[in-house]
Amino acid sequence: HDVLMVGDEVITGLGRTGSLWGCETLGQDPDLLSSAKHLTSAYVPLSAAMVPAAICEEIEAATARSGGVFGHGYTYTGHPVPCAVA
Repeated sequence: HDVLMVGDEVITGLGRTGSLWGCETLGQDPDLLSSAKHLTSAYVPLSAAMVPAAICEEIEAATARSGGVFGHGYTYTGHPVPCAVA
């Protein structure tokens, strides 16, 4: 069906289910992976999205077609303190 599977590891990742990722514990193989609170123990907001190169290239191409603006904003994205530490 050409549907991408997203592994939402915002809470279940980094060993909370016995494996590095919760999707591994369940035997899943997602196309994209999101991660957040456990990266900093939720002391400061930081998130990450693991995206395959092919999807990243499509996002970059669409961004270029729209005048170079990739409009997005997430609760845990781009906070200056954890980004400075990273």
